[in-house]
Amino acid sequence: MKKQNIILFGMITFMLFSMMLVSAETEGYPINKNIDLKFTCTINGAIPSALAKYNITINYPNGSTYLEEQVATPRGNGAFNYTTNFSELGLYKIQMFCWDGSNSFADEGYYKITTTGQTVSLSNIVLVIAFLIVGIILFVLGYTFEKEKWILKTTFYIFSLLMCLLAINSGSIIASESLGLSKMSMAGLVLIISVILVMILYLFIVWTIQTFKQVKNKESVRWNY
Repeated sequence: MKKQNIILFGMITFMLFSMMLVSAETEGYPINKNIDLKFTCTINGAIPSALAKYNITINYPNGSTYLEEQVATPRGNGAFNYTTNFSELGLYKIQMFCWDGSNSFADEGYYKITTTGQTVSLSNIVLVIAFLIVGIILFVLGYTFEKEKWILKTTFYIFSLLMCLLAINSGSIIASESLGLSKMSMAGLVLIISVILVMILYLFIVWTIQTFKQVKNKESVRWNY
């Protein structure tokens, strides 16, 4: 049992280390939804006048033009916005132009469009791998228990499935860049949740049966963990 405790300690340490690797997500937007794009214009480090204009040009992932020199709506104090709806997945390039009289400002960037609006980073990949490894370790530990230790055995299996659930949930962010993979990840989540509920129900039924047997035989209720 000491060996199992060491493995559990190492597993927890590994999970904490993985969580430390989580970084801020890159900004992204969901497909087929009205998006309020927001912009800020500063020229020579100062807020432009109320007469300032702000235009944007956006290209599809294949390079063709999606929006060309569209005028953003001024909101005051150098703030602008433009509402649009992205209909294709992928990386869109945006060019931004702001001018106020003879002074001007230009910049460019990218929008990542996915099915959920979430974007993939290294942290997502690390978490998927970490959850899978921990899930496998929990499953192996549960398998090592003797049949008589059914409570611990089933509990470890349930936690193993929970790790798989977390892995699929983290993986769904990666899959969100593909509509097909996104649907598969959702199906995986439903399947894992169903299995966990069945195992919890099994645990409850076995507990109940064992309790009634011990009460019927007038034995003290003792659980064989």
